[in-house]
Amino acid sequence: MATYEWESVTIGQNTEIQKIVSAAAKASELLNTNIGLAKSGLQLAQAFLLGVLNPKIVLLNKIADEIDNFVNDFKGTGFFLLEITPTGKEIIPKDADGNPIKLLLTAPAIAVSYTAAAALGQTAEFLLWTQDKLGIADYETEGAQNSSYAVVQGKTKSFNARTENANDNLVATKDPLFGMYKFTPSQVIAQTIAAMDDKNDEKRPQFSDSAEVGAIMLIVGYSDLSVNIKSLTNAITALVSFFGGEEEKDSKGNVTKAGGIFTKGFENIANILAAAVGQLEDPEKNKVDLIIDQVSGVRGNESEKHVTAREVVGLPYNYEDQFEVNDFVVGPPIGFNRRALGYVSEIKETSTPNTNVPYKTQELTVIGASEFDANGFREAKGREITQASYFKKTTSYVDFNSGKSVPGTPFNHYKFFEELTNDEAKEALTKVERKSTSDSPDPFLTPILGNSTEDVTENVNGIIMRKVVEGKVREPKKGEAPPPNFKAARLEDLIGGFGDFFASVEGLADTLRNIAGDSKTALDEFIKYLDLKIKELDEINENLQAVLKLFTTGFPDAGVYVLTIPPTVGGNNLIKSALQSATNRPPDTLDFSVGFMMMAGGPSMKVLNGLLNSE
Repeated sequence: MATYEWESVTIGQNTEIQKIVSAAAKASELLNTNIGLAKSGLQLAQAFLLGVLNPKIVLLNKIADEIDNFVNDFKGTGFFLLEITPTGKEIIPKDADGNPIKLLLTAPAIAVSYTAAAALGQTAEFLLWTQDKLGIADYETEGAQNSSYAVVQGKTKSFNARTENANDNLVATKDPLFGMYKFTPSQVIAQTIAAMDDKNDEKRPQFSDSAEVGAIMLIVGYSDLSVNIKSLTNAITALVSFFGGEEEKDSKGNVTKAGGIFTKGFENIANILAAAVGQLEDPEKNKVDLIIDQVSGVRGNESEKHVTAREVVGLPYNYEDQFEVNDFVVGPPIGFNRRALGYVSEIKETSTPNTNVPYKTQELTVIGASEFDANGFREAKGREITQASYFKKTTSYVDFNSGKSVPGTPFNHYKFFEELTNDEAKEALTKVERKSTSDSPDPFLTPILGNSTEDVTENVNGIIMRKVVEGKVREPKKGEAPPPNFKAARLEDLIGGFGDFFASVEGLADTLRNIAGDSKTALDEFIKYLDLKIKELDEINENLQAVLKLFTTGFPDAGVYVLTIPPTVGGNNLIKSALQSATNRPPDTLDFSVGFMMMAGGPSMKVLNGLLNSE
């Protein structure tokens, strides 16, 4: 059986594609020369000019022939395409018989994961994984007896470690910092295999075992979005550009440029990431104006409401107080184990509707810690917001699909005042701000130091009471088969710029021959012809330059992993087996990963392998 291995490489730079790059470059150079000659008026003797042009005539015809050959080989080649981008709707992957998808792990890879887990103090969690997923009673004493193990794929965390969606069959998790759904590389691969068996997807490939097939799969993956979100955004944007580009519209909403019709999922992810980066660079984008009623100070905590304050110390539960600028505030739940977080950036108005009670009404502006948080505040009508103590939290775990130790990434978090110990209350961070700039976007809130212990505690006759400002949001101030699914494509639809490029080069071949032919006639006619063709030649040249840039630059290798499955007899089962068993797959520490698979019959994949593979 053939062995397959993932590689981290740059695609789009190889000998095969350099043939057309070379031809197009020569054509572009000649077009520039001829355009320049035409624009200068060609005030040279006819005999001399024809003598200069004659060698180019032969070359122009050869370039036209080479371009024709390229177009005939590539245009119309068909593929099955699959995007794997998390939406939150994906379910635990299963094969056609309803059995869970499994990926192979070798014994050496398991040993490496064990060492990493021990170094991070996660030995107990790792041993639980080996029991549940590998069937090894005691890995520390037995080790891995088999050369490899087929590991069932599902959620990333063990049942006991889950804080959300513990009992359902959804697999994507939400990033705690930005609130977007995430996959690991193992989940991307498992979703791909399951999609090939999804009988509800009528467009899926259905090659028999006797068919020659091949595939290329790309995975773009990063860990710790708090520091890598810009790199991830750039990589996804490059992928969208490579495979078709974004759709463009005019001011009236009319489509002026068709985007890549097979990368809509990546385009959506790119837009979400761009929005996240944008709000980091400009926190004002997360601004929410709120009207807050029943604003007051509160003594005690939820379990002691109206008891500690009134019966123990004889003080009222509520007292007169109000929100201040930079107060760190917690809003309503916006998901399992998650609440909207932000801070008060402006107090626009404070009023006292009834002087007989301590309640106030405030019109204030809250800046969400992220766009996800800001949306939580926008939907907070009728819910309470309260002061809290800010801190950054990190949660590490052992990935339950691969046994990899995931150190976890920091995210904005909080403690309610009543949850603080006395020592914590002395250092409570109750006021924060955002200090992001375009040069150094920071996804975390910045604490403002120097608060007083009196901000959160009150000593009444030796009894320590917690104090907090709370209020209720009146209103924000008014102003199918489960994914993923396959798509069908031709190469001219697939690669960015190829639609315009093919139209251009087909016309270019004829134009070059016309130029060559006309240059043998009277010079005046040739000049007149070029004058008429200048605009057209400029447009063709622009398309050529775009494609030249595409293939001379290639697709970035940072965070990008490629698995090539050369055309081989075996049909769908060959591709699934290769995906399950390929070694050196991207590590599941890359907890934000997306995938893109291109699959076709043997002849078509030979074309695509030549186009995208590295040397």
